[in-house]
Amino acid sequence: MTIGAALRLLAVMILWAFCFSLITMGLDLAPHPAFAALRAVPAGVRRIALGLLLHRPIPVGGPSWILIVLVGLGATSMGFFGMFYAAEFVSPGLATVIVNVQPIIAAVLAHVCVTLDRLSLCEALEQEAADPEFCEAFIRPKTHLFANVPVFLSASGVAGMQQVVAAIEATARLASYKTAVLSWAPEIAREDHKPVGALMGYDFHSGVDRPRLIEINTNAGGAFLNALLARAQRACCAEMAIPQKPHTFEDAAVRMFQDEWARQRGTGVAHRIAIVDDMPEEQYLYPEFVLVRQVLAAHGIDAVIADAGRLRYERGLLSVEGKPIDLVYNRVTDFAFDQPEHRALRDAYRDGAVVVTPLCQRSRPLLYFSSIFRVDGMGQCRRIFTGTQDCCAEADAAAEQYGHSAVVEGGRDR
Repeated sequence: MTIGAALRLLAVMILWAFCFSLITMGLDLAPHPAFAALRAVPAGVRRIALGLLLHRPIPVGGPSWILIVLVGLGATSMGFFGMFYAAEFVSPGLATVIVNVQPIIAAVLAHVCVTLDRLSLCEALEQEAADPEFCEAFIRPKTHLFANVPVFLSASGVAGMQQVVAAIEATARLASYKTAVLSWAPEIAREDHKPVGALMGYDFHSGVDRPRLIEINTNAGGAFLNALLARAQRACCAEMAIPQKPHTFEDAAVRMFQDEWARQRGTGVAHRIAIVDDMPEEQYLYPEFVLVRQVLAAHGIDAVIADAGRLRYERGLLSVEGKPIDLVYNRVTDFAFDQPEHRALRDAYRDGAVVVTPLCQRSRPLLYFSSIFRVDGMGQCRRIFTGTQDCCAEADAAAEQYGHSAVVEGGRDR
C-alpha cells in the first residue's frame, strides 16, 4: 500500500468518526428516517453524478438492478436507520470505537482467508492492457473469473499429473496412434504442417485422494490471465512465498508462437499474428485476447483480434481488413472448420498459406484413454488404449494411482 493510499484511508476513518457526534446533534432537529434520508440521498446523487461525469458503465439487466435495490434496502436503508436510532442509546465515542473496529476485523479475516490482492491484480491487468478502464469494463462484471483463494496440491499429486502428461505426449507421437485416430478423423486433420499446438492444456480436477485428468484441452484459455493472477497473491504461508521473475510466462508464450512458425516455415519469424474466434468481443475470455495482443505488441509483433467470419483468403494470402496474416492463434471451436463462415480459415490452412495454432481442427474427440501411457528406458512407449491388445502392469498401476478415463478433445474456453 502506498503512503497516499494510507493517508486517504486515514482521512476516511477520521470523517467517519466525526459523523456520530454530528448525528447526536441532529437527532433533535429531525426524525430518524428523515435524518437518515437526508444523509443518504445527497450522497447517492453525488455518486451518480460522478459516475456520469467519468463515463462509468450503467448497470444493465434485471438481475443487476434487483441486486442494487436489495443492497439499498439492506445496507443503506436498514443500516442507516439502525445507526441513527442507536445513537440515542450509545455515546458517540463508544459508537466510533465499535464501528472503526470493523475494518480491523475485516482486514484480519481477509489476511487469513483471502490470498488474492484484487487491487494489485487490477493494477497489473490495466498496466498490461494499457487501458485504465480495463478492469472496470472487463473484469469486475465477471465475478467468478478469479478465485479469492488458491488450491493447494501435494508434491505427489503434481508428480502424478506430470507423469500423465508426459505419457500422453509420448503416445500421441506414435505412428500406430496416429493411424488409429486419423482412420476416422475429418479429412482436414490429415494435413500436417508440423506445428504441435500452442498452449495445450491438460484439465485436472481435484479429487478426494488425487487430481483426475478429465480433458485434454487443445485450445485452453486462461493462461495469460493466470500469469497475472499468480503475481497478485499474498503469501499466506511459506509454501506460497515463491520468487517470480517478471514476464517469464509472457516471454515463453511468445517463443511458443514463434516456434510454431519455425516448425512450418523453417526460417524467419511471424510479424503479424491474428487472435481469432467467432464474435471475439462477446467471448467470456475476451479480456485475455486483449492481454495476448498487448503481450505480442510488446515483443514487436503486430497483433490483431479478429472475427473468424471476417477473414479473407485471396491469391494465396489470408488477411483481415486488408492486412495479411502470418500466424493465427486459433480460439475457434469449430474444430474441422466446417462452418461456412470459417471457409477462408479452412482453405488457408489446407493450402499451408498460414500457420494455425493450436490445431483445434485436429482435435475432435480423438480417443478415450483407458489407462496411462509410459515410456520405458529404451524409449519404447508401452500403451493401453481402447482397441489395442497391449498390456502393461506398470501402466495399470499408474492409472489406478493417478486417474484415468480422460477424453482427448478440443475444449471450450472456460
